[in-house]
Amino acid sequence: MIKIKIVGGEFKSRSIVVPSLEGVRPTQEIVRKSIFSALGEKVSGNILDVFCGTGAYGIEAISRGGEKAYFIDKQKKCLDAINKTAEIFKIKDKVITINSDYKTGIRRLSSQKIKFNYIFIDPPYNMDVNKEVLSLLEENGLLENNSIIIFEQEKKLDPIEGYKLKTYSYSYKRVGIYKKGSEQ
Repeated sequence: MIKIKIVGGEFKSRSIVVPSLEGVRPTQEIVRKSIFSALGEKVSGNILDVFCGTGAYGIEAISRGGEKAYFIDKQKKCLDAINKTAEIFKIKDKVITINSDYKTGIRRLSSQKIKFNYIFIDPPYNMDVNKEVLSLLEENGLLENNSIIIFEQEKKLDPIEGYKLKTYSYSYKRVGIYKKGSEQ
């Protein structure tokens, strides 16, 4: 069984529950450490983890100060694992799971009038939906003025109008950190 540890903050070095599900590819600890180093060690506000899988990004963000993390995934086993981790870490009040596809999950959140400071989007690599997810987030009013969106994918990341982009490469995967607005 794969062991995934939180790399910083309150839960540093603690393992999260990993679902036994084919196709779930947890983001490596070294990659998460680099991303959070680029973001700054402290995180605040609401977190959204789309295509969450193990929930490593969202749990890591809570460990570093995030208020609440919302996790969207179609795989119930993934969400069950995240809920188990939340129970073990005693953060059930900070974890909200949504068992649906990304479109339905985003629409559900819009009806709750929630805005997100950090959004992690890590779809299966055969899905090229990052820009579509970002458009849905914008259309549904889920972004703060200074939201930071983190994409993980295999192919090159393109600039998006209205966002400042910083890219990182780790072996075959690329990570793009998009900051909303022009004041950076």
